[in-house]
Amino acid sequence: MENQTIMPTIPAQQRKGYVNYIQAFLFVGIYVTLGYVLKLDPNIYLLIGIPLTVAFQLFVRRLPIYRLWVRDSPRFKLSKLAIVIAIAFMAEPVRELVLMLIHKNTQLVKLTFLMTAMIGAIGAAFSFCSFTKATVKQFFLCLLIAGGIGIFLILLGPLAVALLKGHSMHFGFHKGIKSLLIYIPVGFVMEEVIFRGMLDTLVNPGANPKNIGSAFFVSALWGLWHLPVAHANAVVLIVVHSLVGIPLSIFWRKSGNLAVTSFTHAFIDAVRNALM
Repeated sequence: MENQTIMPTIPAQQRKGYVNYIQAFLFVGIYVTLGYVLKLDPNIYLLIGIPLTVAFQLFVRRLPIYRLWVRDSPRFKLSKLAIVIAIAFMAEPVRELVLMLIHKNTQLVKLTFLMTAMIGAIGAAFSFCSFTKATVKQFFLCLLIAGGIGIFLILLGPLAVALLKGHSMHFGFHKGIKSLLIYIPVGFVMEEVIFRGMLDTLVNPGANPKNIGSAFFVSALWGLWHLPVAHANAVVLIVVHSLVGIPLSIFWRKSGNLAVTSFTHAFIDAVRNALM
Protein backbone atom coordinates (compact mmCIF):
# COMPACT_ATOMS: atom_id res chain seq x y z
CA MET A 1 0.00 0.00 0.00
CA GLU A 2 1.14 3.53 -0.76
CA ASN A 3 1.84 5.83 2.13
CA GLN A 4 -0.93 8.36 2.52
CA THR A 5 -0.43 11.71 4.16
CA ILE A 6 -2.97 12.16 6.91
CA MET A 7 -3.97 15.78 7.26
CA PRO A 8 -4.39 16.90 10.87
CA THR A 9 -7.96 17.67 11.77
CA ILE A 10 -8.91 20.78 13.72
CA PRO A 11 -11.36 20.09 16.57
CA ALA A 12 -14.82 21.53 16.04
CA GLN A 13 -14.53 23.74 19.12
CA GLN A 14 -11.24 25.20 17.88
CA ARG A 15 -12.72 25.81 14.41
CA LYS A 16 -15.62 27.62 16.02
CA GLY A 17 -13.14 29.73 17.99
CA TYR A 18 -11.46 30.81 14.76
CA VAL A 19 -14.83 31.70 13.26
CA ASN A 20 -15.71 33.79 16.31
CA TYR A 21 -12.49 35.79 15.97
CA ILE A 22 -13.16 36.35 12.27
CA GLN A 23 -16.72 37.47 13.00
CA ALA A 24 -15.51 39.96 15.62
CA PHE A 25 -12.87 41.31 13.23
CA LEU A 26 -15.37 41.66 10.38
CA PHE A 27 -17.92 43.39 12.63
CA VAL A 28 -15.42 46.05 13.66
CA GLY A 29 -14.02 46.23 10.11
CA ILE A 30 -17.45 46.99 8.67
CA TYR A 31 -18.14 49.51 11.43
CA VAL A 32 -14.82 51.34 10.86
CA THR A 33 -15.30 51.29 7.08
CA LEU A 34 -18.70 52.96 7.46
CA GLY A 35 -17.08 55.62 9.63
CA TYR A 36 -14.48 56.40 6.97
CA VAL A 37 -16.74 56.16 3.92
CA LEU A 38 -19.60 58.20 5.40
CA LYS A 39 -17.20 60.64 7.16
CA LEU A 40 -19.27 60.57 10.32
CA ASP A 41 -18.88 62.85 13.30
CA PRO A 42 -18.23 61.11 16.65
CA ASN A 43 -21.85 61.11 17.89
CA ILE A 44 -23.29 59.72 14.66
CA TYR A 45 -20.45 57.18 14.60
CA LEU A 46 -21.54 56.00 18.04
CA LEU A 47 -25.20 55.88 17.04
CA ILE A 48 -24.75 53.69 13.96
CA GLY A 49 -23.31 51.04 16.23
CA ILE A 50 -26.72 50.45 17.78
CA PRO A 51 -28.45 48.86 14.76
CA LEU A 52 -25.23 46.99 13.91
CA THR A 53 -25.07 45.56 17.44
CA VAL A 54 -28.76 44.62 17.55
CA ALA A 55 -28.52 42.88 14.17
CA PHE A 56 -25.35 40.99 15.12
CA GLN A 57 -26.69 39.89 18.51
CA LEU A 58 -30.08 38.74 17.21
CA PHE A 59 -29.23 37.30 13.80
CA VAL A 60 -25.59 36.21 14.01
CA ARG A 61 -25.20 35.24 17.67
CA ARG A 62 -28.95 34.48 17.99
CA LEU A 63 -29.10 35.62 21.58
CA PRO A 64 -31.47 38.07 23.33
CA ILE A 65 -30.36 41.67 23.85
CA TYR A 66 -30.50 41.47 27.66
CA ARG A 67 -27.66 38.92 27.59
CA LEU A 68 -25.41 41.80 26.53
CA TRP A 69 -26.12 43.40 29.90
CA VAL A 70 -26.14 40.41 32.24
CA ARG A 71 -24.35 37.57 30.49
CA ASP A 72 -25.90 34.57 32.23
CA SER A 73 -29.35 35.95 33.05
CA PRO A 74 -32.09 33.40 32.20
CA ARG A 75 -34.67 36.13 31.50
CA PHE A 76 -35.35 39.84 31.40
CA LYS A 77 -37.54 41.28 34.13
CA LEU A 78 -37.60 44.67 35.81
CA SER A 79 -38.47 44.75 39.48
CA LYS A 80 -40.09 47.79 41.11
CA LEU A 81 -36.66 48.84 42.33
CA ALA A 82 -35.27 48.48 38.81
CA ILE A 83 -38.01 50.74 37.45
CA VAL A 84 -37.12 53.40 40.03
CA ILE A 85 -33.42 53.10 39.13
CA ALA A 86 -34.22 53.32 35.41
CA ILE A 87 -36.18 56.53 35.99
CA ALA A 88 -33.26 57.91 38.00
CA PHE A 89 -30.83 57.16 35.16
CA MET A 90 -33.23 58.82 32.70
CA ALA A 91 -33.33 62.04 34.74
CA GLU A 92 -30.25 63.74 33.26
CA PRO A 93 -30.99 62.85 29.61
CA VAL A 94 -34.58 64.05 30.11
CA ARG A 95 -33.37 67.27 31.75
CA GLU A 96 -31.05 68.04 28.83
CA LEU A 97 -33.78 67.14 26.36
CA VAL A 98 -36.25 69.51 28.03
CA LEU A 99 -33.69 72.34 28.12
CA MET A 100 -32.95 71.81 24.45
CA LEU A 101 -36.65 72.07 23.59
CA ILE A 102 -37.20 75.11 25.84
CA HIS A 103 -34.35 76.98 24.17
CA LYS A 104 -35.60 75.82 20.75
CA ASN A 105 -32.16 74.49 19.98
CA THR A 106 -33.24 71.11 18.69
CA GLN A 107 -30.37 69.14 17.18
CA LEU A 108 -31.38 65.83 15.65
CA VAL A 109 -28.14 64.02 16.53
CA LYS A 110 -28.16 65.23 20.15
CA LEU A 111 -31.88 64.46 20.42
CA THR A 112 -31.26 60.91 19.21
CA PHE A 113 -28.29 60.54 21.55
CA LEU A 114 -30.35 61.59 24.58
CA MET A 115 -33.25 59.32 23.67
CA THR A 116 -30.79 56.47 23.25
CA ALA A 117 -29.40 57.19 26.72
CA MET A 118 -32.94 56.87 28.08
CA ILE A 119 -33.19 53.41 26.53
CA GLY A 120 -29.81 52.53 28.00
CA ALA A 121 -31.17 53.46 31.43
CA ILE A 122 -33.33 50.34 31.27
CA GLY A 123 -30.28 48.16 30.70
CA ALA A 124 -28.42 49.95 33.49
CA ALA A 125 -31.29 49.37 35.93
CA PHE A 126 -31.55 45.70 34.96
CA SER A 127 -27.80 45.22 35.42
CA PHE A 128 -27.47 47.06 38.74
CA CYS A 129 -30.44 45.14 40.14
CA SER A 130 -28.71 41.88 39.18
CA PHE A 131 -25.77 42.59 41.50
CA THR A 132 -24.64 39.95 43.97
CA LYS A 133 -22.05 40.28 46.74
CA ALA A 134 -19.43 38.96 44.29
CA THR A 135 -20.50 41.53 41.69
CA VAL A 136 -20.07 44.38 44.17
CA LYS A 137 -16.50 43.26 44.81
CA GLN A 138 -15.74 43.09 41.07
CA PHE A 139 -17.36 46.52 40.61
CA PHE A 140 -15.00 48.27 43.02
CA LEU A 141 -11.94 46.31 41.88
CA CYS A 142 -12.68 47.23 38.26
CA LEU A 143 -13.13 50.88 39.18
CA LEU A 144 -9.87 50.82 41.14
CA ILE A 145 -7.72 48.98 38.57
CA ALA A 146 -9.16 49.73 35.11
CA GLY A 147 -10.45 53.12 36.25
CA GLY A 148 -7.12 53.98 37.86
CA ILE A 149 -5.19 53.10 34.70
CA GLY A 150 -7.60 55.06 32.50
CA ILE A 151 -7.53 58.17 34.67
CA PHE A 152 -3.73 58.02 34.93
CA LEU A 153 -3.46 57.97 31.13
CA ILE A 154 -5.92 60.85 30.82
CA LEU A 155 -4.05 62.95 33.41
CA LEU A 156 -0.69 62.60 31.64
CA GLY A 157 -1.47 65.16 28.93
CA PRO A 158 -2.99 67.96 31.07
CA LEU A 159 -0.40 67.39 33.79
CA ALA A 160 2.48 67.69 31.31
CA VAL A 161 1.02 70.91 29.88
CA ALA A 162 0.49 72.34 33.37
CA LEU A 163 4.07 71.57 34.39
CA LEU A 164 5.61 72.91 31.18
CA LYS A 165 3.61 76.13 31.10
CA GLY A 166 3.40 76.64 34.84
CA HIS A 167 -0.41 76.62 34.77
CA SER A 168 -2.73 74.97 37.25
CA MET A 169 -4.94 72.10 36.11
CA HIS A 170 -8.61 72.91 35.72
CA PHE A 171 -11.19 70.35 36.81
CA GLY A 172 -14.83 71.06 36.02
CA PHE A 173 -16.57 69.06 38.73
CA HIS A 174 -20.09 69.97 37.56
CA LYS A 175 -19.27 69.06 33.95
CA GLY A 176 -17.82 65.77 35.13
CA ILE A 177 -20.95 64.83 37.09
CA LYS A 178 -23.23 65.70 34.16
CA SER A 179 -21.07 63.61 31.83
CA LEU A 180 -21.11 60.66 34.24
CA LEU A 181 -24.91 60.71 34.51
CA ILE A 182 -25.20 60.60 30.72
CA TYR A 183 -22.41 58.11 30.03
CA ILE A 184 -23.57 55.47 32.51
CA PRO A 185 -26.77 54.61 30.59
CA VAL A 186 -25.08 55.26 27.21
CA GLY A 187 -22.67 52.39 27.89
CA PHE A 188 -25.57 49.94 27.76
CA VAL A 189 -26.36 50.83 24.14
CA MET A 190 -23.02 51.98 22.72
CA GLU A 191 -19.31 51.11 22.83
CA GLU A 192 -19.06 49.20 26.12
CA VAL A 193 -21.96 46.94 25.20
CA ILE A 194 -20.20 46.16 21.91
CA PHE A 195 -16.68 45.44 23.09
CA ARG A 196 -17.34 43.81 26.44
CA GLY A 197 -20.96 42.66 26.33
CA MET A 198 -20.87 41.28 22.79
CA LEU A 199 -17.42 40.84 21.26
CA ASP A 200 -15.53 39.75 24.36
CA THR A 201 -18.18 37.11 25.04
CA LEU A 202 -17.99 36.06 21.39
CA VAL A 203 -14.24 35.38 21.33
CA ASN A 204 -14.13 34.03 24.89
CA PRO A 205 -17.43 32.16 25.35
CA GLY A 206 -16.12 30.33 28.40
CA ALA A 207 -15.58 33.67 30.18
CA ASN A 208 -12.04 32.64 31.11
CA PRO A 209 -10.45 35.68 32.80
CA LYS A 210 -6.97 34.19 32.29
CA ASN A 211 -7.26 34.21 28.50
CA ILE A 212 -5.32 37.43 28.08
CA GLY A 213 -4.81 36.84 24.34
CA SER A 214 -8.51 37.18 23.58
CA ALA A 215 -8.76 40.19 25.91
CA PHE A 216 -5.93 41.86 24.00
CA PHE A 217 -7.62 41.02 20.68
CA VAL A 218 -10.88 42.70 21.74
CA SER A 219 -8.99 45.66 23.22
CA ALA A 220 -6.98 46.09 20.01
CA LEU A 221 -10.22 46.09 18.01
CA TRP A 222 -11.59 48.67 20.45
CA GLY A 223 -8.56 50.87 19.80
CA LEU A 224 -8.81 50.50 16.01
CA TRP A 225 -12.53 51.25 16.19
CA HIS A 226 -11.60 54.82 17.19
CA LEU A 227 -9.61 55.45 13.99
CA PRO A 228 -12.33 57.27 11.99
CA VAL A 229 -12.92 59.82 14.76
CA ALA A 230 -9.61 59.95 16.67
CA HIS A 231 -6.53 62.05 15.92
CA ALA A 232 -3.99 59.33 16.72
CA ASN A 233 -2.22 56.52 14.90
CA ALA A 234 -3.25 52.89 15.13
CA VAL A 235 -0.36 51.77 17.36
CA VAL A 236 -1.06 54.44 19.98
CA LEU A 237 -4.77 53.61 19.97
CA ILE A 238 -4.09 49.89 20.40
CA VAL A 239 -1.60 50.40 23.24
CA VAL A 240 -3.74 52.89 25.19
CA HIS A 241 -6.99 50.95 24.79
CA SER A 242 -5.31 47.65 25.63
CA LEU A 243 -4.01 49.04 28.92
CA VAL A 244 -7.59 49.84 29.90
CA GLY A 245 -9.45 47.26 27.83
CA ILE A 246 -7.71 44.13 29.08
CA PRO A 247 -8.71 44.72 32.73
CA LEU A 248 -12.21 45.71 31.57
CA SER A 249 -12.50 42.37 29.76
CA ILE A 250 -11.22 40.49 32.79
CA PHE A 251 -13.76 42.09 35.11
CA TRP A 252 -16.58 41.59 32.59
CA ARG A 253 -15.68 37.90 32.49
CA LYS A 254 -15.52 37.62 36.27
CA SER A 255 -18.76 39.50 36.92
CA GLY A 256 -20.86 38.82 33.83
CA ASN A 257 -22.48 42.18 34.53
CA LEU A 258 -22.02 45.15 32.20
CA ALA A 259 -22.64 47.65 35.01
CA VAL A 260 -19.19 46.75 36.35
CA THR A 261 -17.32 47.83 33.22
CA SER A 262 -19.80 50.42 31.94
CA PHE A 263 -19.62 52.48 35.13
CA THR A 264 -15.82 52.37 35.08
CA HIS A 265 -15.72 53.40 31.42
CA ALA A 266 -18.21 56.20 32.10
CA PHE A 267 -16.17 57.39 35.08
CA ILE A 268 -12.98 57.58 32.99
CA ASP A 269 -14.72 59.55 30.23
CA ALA A 270 -16.36 61.87 32.78
CA VAL A 271 -12.95 62.71 34.27
CA ARG A 272 -11.66 63.38 30.75
CA ASN A 273 -14.54 65.78 30.08
CA ALA A 274 -14.01 67.53 33.41
CA LEU A 275 -10.40 68.24 32.43
CA MET A 276 -11.33 69.65 29.02
